[in-house]
Amino acid sequence: MTVNGERAGRAPIEEERAEGPYEVEVVADGHEPYVETVWIFAGQETTLDVRLATVSEGLDPLWFWVGVGATAAFAATTIGLGAAAADYNADAEGYLDEMRTWTTSGINNCGANPADNRACWEPFEARIEVLKDRHEEANDTADGLEIGTWVMLGLTAAAAGGTVWLFLESAPLFGGSDADVMVAPIPTAGGIGLGAWGTF
Repeated sequence: MTVNGERAGRAPIEEERAEGPYEVEVVADGHEPYVETVWIFAGQETTLDVRLATVSEGLDPLWFWVGVGATAAFAATTIGLGAAAADYNADAEGYLDEMRTWTTSGINNCGANPADNRACWEPFEARIEVLKDRHEEANDTADGLEIGTWVMLGLTAAAAGGTVWLFLESAPLFGGSDADVMVAPIPTAGGIGLGAWGTF
């Protein structure tokens, strides 16, 4: 504790002082300093009751950037898996269309009933069987990639939420838990978005 810039000792302190104003500063590790000008009047006892506010250290900003990196990595993986699933779905549709084409060609060239013209239908059936296997394989792969995409989308959302929390708790770069932030839906050209503003 200091009075007018001079060390007065550790609180609690009782002492007599001449009438007049005094600048009292109280400091303690891990707490915000307290400064107040106190007036002392002759014949009166003045009591100063001080409660120091603890300092919020917040989190190291490094964790925020780790969150940003994780969110970006998850998002990139989600996009990659989604694009791959779309490609395999397109391949599966392509094999299905080709199967229809070969079936139509078989009917046009060999008749509607393969049993009536086995020799003619054999190359058509062989090709259709290959296309069927490829279609099933592409379809199964697409299904697996779609599941992976949804899982990664969930992880991306979780990482994004965690990153927002880390942003609000990171200090001293962003103000730690003293940050005052408001998040609310806002209208955009494409519909509804999410806006965040405040002081950090």
